[in-house]
Amino acid sequence: MPLIPRQERFCQAFVYYGTAAAAARAAGYAPASARKQGWRLMRAARIRARIREIQIVLADHQDRTPEAVMGKLEIVYRRALENHQFYAAGRAAELQAKLAARIGRVSEANEGIARTVNADRAGAAPCEPEMTTQCGHMRPMSQIPSQMYASSETKPSAAVRPSSRRR
Repeated sequence: MPLIPRQERFCQAFVYYGTAAAAARAAGYAPASARKQGWRLMRAARIRARIREIQIVLADHQDRTPEAVMGKLEIVYRRALENHQFYAAGRAAELQAKLAARIGRVSEANEGIARTVNADRAGAAPCEPEMTTQCGHMRPMSQIPSQMYASSETKPSAAVRPSSRRR
């Protein structure tokens, strides 16, 4: 027995979003009951079978070229930013940079930024050796000797902990 159009939309949306509640909302179920409807739909064997079919078709037609992977990472990056998942956005950007470096593709914008940074560095004094690691990365403030930031304005403040007492 074929699925009704709303169930088909749910299956398509589930493959896209990855969660039953989001898929139910996208398929047209009421937002207040989307979580319950998604759970109910995922219990149906026909729904799970259709989702598997869609995933198999997508896996067979996946474009595995670096450009396609870059596009997918861009989608992940944008969706993570929209959902305020900044760690995931950072990881997607990091993977994009690694992939771009691996395939030797750097955009013109990145080249322009690199030229600007290198021009700024050419005229700047080198960092103090205490502020950098052996490989040239900046040290965290907690590892920089305290005499390096003598003024109280630049000294990192201690983290304020909330009271552990229950009220």
